[in-house]
Amino acid sequence: MTRSFTGIPELREAYRLLTYIGVGAWLSISLHYPLAYGSTCHSKCMIENYWFSPQLLRHGSLMDYALFAWLWSMPAFVAGVVIWTKLRRRTPSRNPILPSNSSDPE
Repeated sequence: MTRSFTGIPELREAYRLLTYIGVGAWLSISLHYPLAYGSTCHSKCMIENYWFSPQLLRHGSLMDYALFAWLWSMPAFVAGVVIWTKLRRRTPSRNPILPSNSSDPE
């Protein structure tokens, strides 16, 4: 069993989420993104952040690539979950308690 900083294992997921958010905030602040890349938006700019994200690839530093990957990791994760649930729904249940969908008369 691994130990967490507080001794409460349930907080481990919260630490991971806070670390994920912190890395993105640090990269955005360090690169002055998106203002340094042509954006003029100052509030509620999520769509504009993604619009200017290809500019990160054109600059080509390691931090630019990391911020691009960070920005697109959440949409990629959500798309992957949606695709996984669609594919999972098509497979028949393996639960022996649930009745099967076959038309076998008993």
